[in-house]
Formats: sequence, C-alpha cells, structure tokens
Amino acid sequence: NGAGHPPNFKGHSAFNLHTPLGGSDKTMRRFYAGGGAEPAARRITRLRGSMKKRIGDILIEMGFLDQDQLKMALMETQKTGVMLGDVLRRLDWVTEEDLQMAIAVQSGAQILNTETVAVDQSLAAKIPIEVVNEHGMLPFALDDGTLKVACSNPFDVIARDKLERLTGCRVKTFIARRSWIASATDLYYKTAQNIDREIEAITYSGNGGSVFKEDQIVTLSDLLIEKGNMLGASDIHVVPDSNLVRIYYRIDGVLHQKHLFARPFLQPLLTRYKIMADMDISNPNIPHDGRIRFKGRVGEFDIRVSTFPTQLG
Repeated sequence: NGAGHPPNFKGHSAFNLHTPLGGSDKTMRRFYAGGGAEPAARRITRLRGSMKKRIGDILIEMGFLDQDQLKMALMETQKTGVMLGDVLRRLDWVTEEDLQMAIAVQSGAQILNTETVAVDQSLAAKIPIEVVNEHGMLPFALDDGTLKVACSNPFDVIARDKLERLTGCRVKTFIARRSWIASATDLYYKTAQNIDREIEAITYSGNGGSVFKEDQIVTLSDLLIEKGNMLGASDIHVVPDSNLVRIYYRIDGVLHQKHLFARPFLQPLLTRYKIMADMDISNPNIPHDGRIRFKGRVGEFDIRVSTFPTQLG
C-alpha cells in the first residue's frame, strides 16, 4: 500500500511566535508628555517629521533622555568609538524599546510586533544563516515580491543590498530587539539543521534491515513532516520503488526528491501515517483518506493524508 499523496500542507508555511520569543510591549504603550500618557504609535507618527534629526535629539524630544545625559554619552562615544545607542544602553539610561521607537522615528521603519508576527519557516532554507548572522537580521515573510526583514539597524544599506541581490526581491525592514532576532534565528535555523541530521541518523542506523524500533519510525515520520514544513512544501510524497523509498516535496508546484531510504522503511512509515490519520490499516488494497492535526517543534497545523495502492506497494 503506497502513498501517492501523503501528508498534504495547504498554506501552513508561516506560524505565530509567542513566548519565549515574544517581547513585552509595556514600553511601547508608555509615553508621557506634559504628564499625560500618549500611545506609542501615535507619538511616533507625530514625530516622523524629525527624521533628519540625530538619534540623541529624538530621544530628548521623546522624553527618554535629558541634555546632560546626552552630553556625557556623546563624550563617551568620542572616547571609545562605541555607538551612542550602545553607550546609552550600557549606562542604563534608555531601554532597548526606547531606542527602537527613536530609530523608528528617524528611519521611518515600522516596529515589528514580535508577539504576533508570523514567521515563514521556508525562508530558512533559502537564505544562508551566514548572511543572517553577519548582519543581525531575520527574514520573516515574503509578500508579493517583497522580503520582510526584522533587524535592529534599518540603516544597514549593505545588508539590504546583499539580501536584494541574493533573493531578487525588494527588501522592507522592520525594527526588532536584537535578543528576539537572535532567539528566532537560533530556533528556525538550528531546527532545520537538526532535522536533517536526525533523519540521517535514523535511516543510516537502520542499515537496510527489516526491524526498526517503534520510536525510530515515530520520530522519522514526524521529522519528514517537519522538513516539509520548513521547506514550505505543499505536499509530501512517499513513493515506493523496487528497492527504495523515495521522499518528494512539492515546493512552488515542483516536485523535489529530498531523501532515499532503504525499502524496509516503507511499510512502517505508511502504517505510522495511517495511524496518525485515523485510517483503517486492516485493508491495504483500497485508497484511504484522513487528516492529521500535527504539533511540531515550531507550530501546529492540519494535514490532509491520502494513500492508494500501486504495483510496488
């Protein structure tokens, strides 16, 4: 009983990030002018006419800094060569969120809501981690030819140009905390790398034998789904061959063969997917359809599952 079209993804390549990656928006909600509170978004919009001002002057105008503090911080930057924002953070005179709002005013970039942002995991397979780490940025969405990128420095023209050459897309930057970018990068890129290593460890350790531990098949079946999710695949095909099992992923309408397993992996994998999809495993000679509610490492989503018999299994 082969699987011509097992686990099928439909539009589930982006997922919401919550804690621990999500950050507090308390600072975003507090602004004080003349003793009254003003919403952050409104204040940023009102001050956007200050885009040509220096960051220190904007921080003073926003009420986060006074003139004496700015003078001392500027003296420190002249002595050490450290950027003003980093000096102010080290002195604990402003928070990272304060700096984000001032940079948003200066640059015109939006502040990313890291509590509700949906991250397209397939981008981890398209943009090398070396580029992401070098510039401290995280591509999180691709929308109608525009690559949306989280960064702490929207003025990094070199990084933006590099991404545009690499992807052929226009790049739009959003401001986010460095700590969130680092945590999200660690989650998505290390998860993608670990999945491939774990698949290889299971399939090579089997050595083509016919007996596998149950937990190996459970883990392998989950990893194949996770891999499809990370690649942004719409379909996974588990295809029997005479001596092998071929794993294909449909990405942007094109089938890509990503794995070759020894033939003995076929039946345990199919049985596992049928059980997950609540199918009848007692009759392998007819097509079956089912659904899986899959909870993976970085998201939860629904999968449609179809199997049908072929000459090879």
